[in-house]
Amino acid sequence: VQIESSAMSFDSTTVAPATSATTQGVEQFYGLIEQAPLPCLLVDPQGKVNYINAAGQLLFHELSATLGFGPDELVGNAYSRL
Repeated sequence: VQIESSAMSFDSTTVAPATSATTQGVEQFYGLIEQAPLPCLLVDPQGKVNYINAAGQLLFHELSATLGFGPDELVGNAYSRL
């Protein structure tokens, strides 16, 4: 299952073996997160940003001049960069 939002994507096959229940749960979770009105970042245990929802992408796009990078550059990098 791949969930995509503008330049961000999430591949559920890297998280858990694909089962019908797992696939449905992942799709529902990311559907909720993507539609959330507040910025949401998913960070792995090592502190790497794996996902930013639409509200987060908008926020980081607006802050890109201040931060020196946009949302596309945050995904895959350390959360501590913020």
